[in-house]
Amino acid sequence: MNGAGALLDILNGYGVEHIFCSPGSEWPPLWEELARRRAQGEKAPDYFNVRHEEVAVAMASGYAKATGRLSAVIVHTTVGTLHAGMAIRAACHEELPMLVCAGESIDFGEQPGFDPGGQWIRYLADRGGPTRFAEPCAKWSMGVISRPTLCSG
Repeated sequence: MNGAGALLDILNGYGVEHIFCSPGSEWPPLWEELARRRAQGEKAPDYFNVRHEEVAVAMASGYAKATGRLSAVIVHTTVGTLHAGMAIRAACHEELPMLVCAGESIDFGEQPGFDPGGQWIRYLADRGGPTRFAEPCAKWSMGVISRPTLCSG
Protein backbone atom coordinates (compact mmCIF):
# COMPACT_ATOMS: atom_id res chain seq x y z
CA MET A 1 0.00 0.00 0.00
CA ASN A 2 1.23 3.50 -0.78
CA GLY A 3 0.62 6.74 1.11
CA ALA A 4 -2.47 7.60 -0.95
CA GLY A 5 -4.06 4.28 -0.05
CA ALA A 6 -3.25 4.79 3.62
CA LEU A 7 -4.73 8.32 3.53
CA LEU A 8 -7.95 7.06 1.95
CA ASP A 9 -8.21 4.26 4.49
CA ILE A 10 -7.87 6.81 7.30
CA LEU A 11 -10.50 9.08 5.72
CA ASN A 12 -12.86 6.13 5.28
CA GLY A 13 -12.26 5.16 8.91
CA TYR A 14 -13.33 8.61 10.07
CA GLY A 15 -16.41 8.58 7.85
CA VAL A 16 -15.17 11.27 5.47
CA GLU A 17 -17.47 11.17 2.45
CA HIS A 18 -16.16 14.19 0.50
CA ILE A 19 -12.78 15.55 -0.54
CA PHE A 20 -12.70 19.14 -1.77
CA CYS A 21 -9.48 19.66 -3.71
CA SER A 22 -7.64 22.47 -5.42
CA PRO A 23 -5.13 20.19 -7.07
CA GLY A 24 -1.39 20.53 -7.06
CA SER A 25 1.45 18.61 -8.60
CA GLU A 26 2.02 16.54 -5.46
CA TRP A 27 -1.39 14.79 -5.46
CA PRO A 28 -1.38 12.42 -8.52
CA PRO A 29 -0.96 9.30 -6.34
CA LEU A 30 -4.19 10.24 -4.54
CA TRP A 31 -6.07 10.71 -7.81
CA GLU A 32 -4.78 7.38 -9.10
CA GLU A 33 -5.86 5.59 -5.91
CA LEU A 34 -9.30 7.23 -6.01
CA ALA A 35 -9.71 6.14 -9.65
CA ARG A 36 -8.52 2.62 -8.87
CA ARG A 37 -10.95 2.27 -5.98
CA ARG A 38 -13.85 3.62 -8.04
CA ALA A 39 -13.05 1.24 -10.90
CA GLN A 40 -12.97 -1.72 -8.49
CA GLY A 41 -16.07 -0.66 -6.58
CA GLU A 42 -14.16 -0.02 -3.34
CA LYS A 43 -15.19 2.61 -0.82
CA ALA A 44 -13.68 6.05 -1.39
CA PRO A 45 -14.80 9.61 -0.65
CA ASP A 46 -16.41 11.64 -3.43
CA TYR A 47 -13.88 13.96 -5.04
CA PHE A 48 -14.71 17.57 -5.95
CA ASN A 49 -12.14 19.33 -8.14
CA VAL A 50 -12.22 23.03 -7.21
CA ARG A 51 -10.30 25.74 -9.05
CA HIS A 52 -9.10 27.72 -6.01
CA GLU A 53 -7.99 26.76 -2.51
CA GLU A 54 -10.13 29.32 -0.72
CA VAL A 55 -13.21 28.05 -2.56
CA ALA A 56 -12.35 24.44 -1.65
CA VAL A 57 -12.23 25.35 2.05
CA ALA A 58 -15.42 27.42 1.72
CA MET A 59 -17.21 24.43 0.15
CA ALA A 60 -16.01 22.17 2.97
CA SER A 61 -17.20 24.80 5.47
CA GLY A 62 -20.64 24.89 3.88
CA TYR A 63 -20.79 21.10 3.95
CA ALA A 64 -19.84 21.08 7.65
CA LYS A 65 -22.45 23.74 8.46
CA ALA A 66 -25.18 21.86 6.59
CA THR A 67 -24.36 18.37 7.90
CA GLY A 68 -22.09 18.72 10.95
CA ARG A 69 -19.82 16.13 9.34
CA LEU A 70 -16.07 16.10 8.76
CA SER A 71 -14.79 16.60 5.25
CA ALA A 72 -11.28 16.75 3.83
CA VAL A 73 -9.65 19.55 1.88
CA ILE A 74 -6.57 18.89 -0.24
CA VAL A 75 -4.59 21.94 -1.40
CA HIS A 76 -1.39 22.65 -3.24
CA THR A 77 1.69 23.35 -1.16
CA THR A 78 2.96 26.76 -0.05
CA VAL A 79 0.95 29.30 -2.04
CA GLY A 80 -2.08 26.99 -1.97
CA THR A 81 -1.98 26.94 1.80
CA LEU A 82 -1.66 30.71 1.84
CA HIS A 83 -4.66 31.07 -0.51
CA ALA A 84 -6.68 28.78 1.77
CA GLY A 85 -5.56 30.61 4.91
CA MET A 86 -8.42 33.10 5.21
CA ALA A 87 -11.07 30.42 4.80
CA ILE A 88 -9.20 28.09 7.19
CA ARG A 89 -9.14 30.87 9.78
CA ALA A 90 -12.88 31.46 9.38
CA ALA A 91 -13.58 27.71 9.72
CA CYS A 92 -11.43 27.59 12.85
CA HIS A 93 -13.32 30.51 14.42
CA GLU A 94 -16.62 28.82 13.60
CA GLU A 95 -15.28 25.53 15.06
CA LEU A 96 -16.15 23.60 11.90
CA PRO A 97 -14.85 20.05 11.52
CA MET A 98 -12.38 19.90 8.66
CA LEU A 99 -9.15 18.15 7.74
CA VAL A 100 -6.88 20.25 5.52
CA CYS A 101 -3.90 18.55 3.84
CA ALA A 102 -1.23 20.46 1.96
CA GLY A 103 1.39 18.45 0.11
CA GLU A 104 5.06 19.24 0.03
CA SER A 105 7.02 18.25 -3.07
CA ILE A 106 10.57 18.88 -1.95
CA ASP A 107 12.35 16.01 -3.64
CA PHE A 108 11.80 13.23 -6.09
CA GLY A 109 12.58 10.44 -3.61
CA GLU A 110 15.61 9.08 -5.45
CA GLN A 111 18.09 9.75 -2.66
CA PRO A 112 17.60 9.33 1.07
CA GLY A 113 17.85 12.51 3.10
CA PHE A 114 16.79 16.10 2.68
CA ASP A 115 18.64 17.65 -0.24
CA PRO A 116 16.15 18.61 -2.92
CA GLY A 117 18.80 20.26 -5.09
CA GLY A 118 19.30 23.74 -6.47
CA GLN A 119 16.02 23.78 -8.42
CA TRP A 120 14.19 24.10 -5.10
CA ILE A 121 16.05 27.18 -3.84
CA ARG A 122 12.75 28.96 -3.14
CA TYR A 123 12.17 26.67 -0.15
CA LEU A 124 14.85 28.61 1.71
CA ALA A 125 12.30 31.44 1.98
CA ASP A 126 9.48 29.08 3.06
CA ARG A 127 11.07 27.75 6.23
CA GLY A 128 8.82 25.02 7.60
CA GLY A 129 6.63 24.85 4.49
CA PRO A 130 2.82 24.80 4.62
CA THR A 131 2.78 23.63 8.23
CA ARG A 132 4.22 26.95 9.39
CA PHE A 133 1.88 28.92 7.11
CA ALA A 134 -1.20 27.27 8.59
CA GLU A 135 -0.19 27.41 12.26
CA PRO A 136 -1.61 30.90 13.00
CA CYS A 137 -5.05 30.01 11.63
CA ALA A 138 -5.47 26.33 12.48
CA LYS A 139 -6.27 24.49 15.69
CA TRP A 140 -3.52 21.96 15.00
CA SER A 141 -0.79 21.97 12.34
CA MET A 142 1.79 19.27 11.79
CA GLY A 143 4.17 18.13 9.10
CA VAL A 144 4.51 14.47 8.23
CA ILE A 145 7.82 13.43 6.75
CA SER A 146 8.08 10.22 4.80
CA ARG A 147 11.53 8.69 4.52
CA PRO A 148 12.22 5.88 2.10
CA THR A 149 13.12 2.57 3.69
CA LEU A 150 16.13 0.90 2.20
CA CYS A 151 15.82 -2.87 2.04
CA SER A 152 18.76 -5.21 1.80
CA GLY A 153 18.66 -8.74 0.63
